Amino acid sequence: MRVWRSYHVVSNLCLVPVSWCCSVRKQDVGWLSAPFHDTLSCFDAFMPVNRKPDPEAWRPLRYYNPVIPNNGLAAPSVSRKPLALEVVGKTKTTCSLKRHLSPRTVGIITRSLPLEGYVHMLGNDIMYVETSIDSGIERARSEFKSGDIAFLPSTGSMCFFVNDVPNSKTMTPLGRLDDVGALSCVKSGDVFRIYEDAA
Repeated sequence: MRVWRSYHVVSNLCLVPVSWCCSVRKQDVGWLSAPFHDTLSCFDAFMPVNRKPDPEAWRPLRYYNPVIPNNGLAAPSVSRKPLALEVVGKTKTTCSLKRHLSPRTVGIITRSLPLEGYVHMLGNDIMYVETSIDSGIERARSEFKSGDIAFLPSTGSMCFFVNDVPNSKTMTPLGRLDDVGALSCVKSGDVFRIYEDAA
């Protein structure tokens, strides 16, 4: 069994044997973090071009290097809550509630899912659906962009902005629609259904 007597601290959580660093070229471990590349760079001048890494040298990595390979998949955001927004009988799209915008209100809405109600229109700019949610104003705003989602405390309504509204009623910001154009077919009296999409 190989025993390593000397180690380099590559990052806060990563201990790598000196002997292992000497046996591996930087191009052989492209998935490792940038700090590790910096450590390996000082050994490049001593490495033969055709040198192959020692398979046994990978063994200490199991115990001392918790670096996770970059597989191209982004970790799900803790702040973002993806939801399905269905216009019954017409179309379906997605939206996101963002906890950092209004943590208390987004939490109440999330625990109240699924939600369903008739669509009402405020001119051509805002669609809203009344709910039984009771939550006061939080981080109030009166200017919203196309695609924004907000909560109107006075009526317990979730509002969906299809156009920019520079001066609306004071509301609690909630999140964003992923595709505003998907709501172009919606009319007053249609039924909105908001829920977590398991798919």
